[in-house]
Amino acid sequence: MTADAADVLFGDCELVTRAGQGGETTGGDTPPPGDTTPIDTPGTPPPATLALRGSKVRVGHRGRGGIPASCAGAACTGTLVLKARRRTIARARYSVAAATAARVPFRLTRKGRALLRRAGRLKATASAGAATRRYTLVREATRKA
Repeated sequence: MTADAADVLFGDCELVTRAGQGGETTGGDTPPPGDTTPIDTPGTPPPATLALRGSKVRVGHRGRGGIPASCAGAACTGTLVLKARRRTIARARYSVAAATAARVPFRLTRKGRALLRRAGRLKATASAGAATRRYTLVREATRKA
């Protein structure tokens, strides 16, 4: 007996239905067994779901920061895009292991650093896969020795 991904298997595998001549079925007129719970078939892993967290991100004077993210299901990979005032101000590739949380590091573009330097804080939208979230980028205070 062979089964493919479209078949539903039952726990006891006792019911066999075959098409006979003229479209009749053979194998008895017995109904399916009481336990009709499908067996979990190995194959497709749960889908990867990335979630962006937090609302405020500190950015250093060289334009480096990190967006907190967590991944449910399989490992999450892709590209994070940060936009402010209809302009892309950062783009970063990420890879977050399954069922973990991580910080996705990014570096602002020259224009992004200039916008943040002038304003001191900047409203931005981060998009990664199907996840989108609004953030406030805040300049880190510079330390003087």
